[in-house]
Amino acid sequence: LLGTLLQGRQVQLQCSALDGVVMADATRLRQVLLNLLTNAIKFNRDGGSVSIASVQRGGMVALRVSDNGRGMTPEQLHHLFEPFNRLGRSSEGPDGTEGSGIGLAIVKALMERMGGSVSAESTPGQGSVFELRLADGSAQAGHAAQAARDAPDAPDAPDAQGAPDAPDTQEPPPSAGHAPLAG
Repeated sequence: LLGTLLQGRQVQLQCSALDGVVMADATRLRQVLLNLLTNAIKFNRDGGSVSIASVQRGGMVALRVSDNGRGMTPEQLHHLFEPFNRLGRSSEGPDGTEGSGIGLAIVKALMERMGGSVSAESTPGQGSVFELRLADGSAQAGHAAQAARDAPDAPDAPDAQGAPDAPDTQEPPPSAGHAPLAG
């Protein structure tokens, strides 16, 4: 999905090891990251770079999407998460960029619904850094995995005839999961 956009702008994507597990809806987290990465590419300079990294600290996991593109002024940062606000950027002309201005408002709403937050730092002409913060789910994921292994009716536990149980076809609600960052 990002490949064509990266090639068109000749932007390099660098991804550090994304360690950890977050308490998040994996589908919504993917949407958030795709929006931030797409913006980092679209508002970058030709030949620029975008990076994504994570760090665990204080019971949280911080995911950072950084670019060395156009950057934003303090005034633009102040209005960054307002719906339909394109921050004075036009879709017309040689510097025009497609978009409706709703993406970052959706990012903020999704992060808040997952119990997390999003913030941004930027310097005009130097680029921007967006940081997503979500609860560290490492301990909970470890407990859930152990409980699944210990449960007598775990999907991989043999039944009375020695055959494995059929896998449960019901999935948990999407908002109740652990999303591994790597993989």
